[in-house]
Amino acid sequence: MKVTSLRSSILSRCQRFDFHRISVQDLANRLKFVAQQENVQLDDDAAMLIASVADGAMRDALSLLDRCIGVSTNITAEVVHTTAGLAGKEHLFKITDCIINKNTQSVLEIVEQLHNESKDMGRLCEELIDHFRTLMLLKTMSNPDSLLIMSAQDKDRAREQSKSIQLENIVYIMDILQSSYDRIFRGSNKRTEIELALIKLTSPQLDTSVEALIARIAKLERAIKRGVQPQQAVQQQA
Repeated sequence: MKVTSLRSSILSRCQRFDFHRISVQDLANRLKFVAQQENVQLDDDAAMLIASVADGAMRDALSLLDRCIGVSTNITAEVVHTTAGLAGKEHLFKITDCIINKNTQSVLEIVEQLHNESKDMGRLCEELIDHFRTLMLLKTMSNPDSLLIMSAQDKDRAREQSKSIQLENIVYIMDILQSSYDRIFRGSNKRTEIELALIKLTSPQLDTSVEALIARIAKLERAIKRGVQPQQAVQQQA
């Protein structure tokens, strides 16, 4: 029997299953059903937050729901934030403002506060990457609503924040944070890694990487196009 004929014979006896990531909305609906069966109150925002954190994985979503039930039978978004060690949207907006305004002291104070509140630094890095992804989508898509899992109020706030930062800077920031995230999960000190990343992002003169230099050149080019003299543009970056 020829090899091709044998392969066809085997494949004809096989069943094929195509697995797809569960959508956030479907996952949230399932969590609401499970909570109802367990006589637990799970509000809509909390269900969506758990589903978003689980990123399409039912097992992870049910595991986090179970941990939340151990904390309270009335599960709100705040309960999920506490249980999962999430920093929360308000802190993400504040950290982003610090990066945009190059405020190193304030961003380190926020990290100190979150660390003292036992927030997971690896999760914080992940949340920041997701937040800047939101800003990236808002700057590159005319209607990214279907890709954004957040309240209308937070979406409006993110849209305003996205106007204060250039796309190439967002990409650069995401690259720095992703590198930090990778090192965190290779065993590096979580707090130190996130602090180093944020210091680089709020004190760009300390970062001599190719990506940082490209970001600075792009900023100089924009300043010159606005009519700023080259020498003055360089001084503004110092």
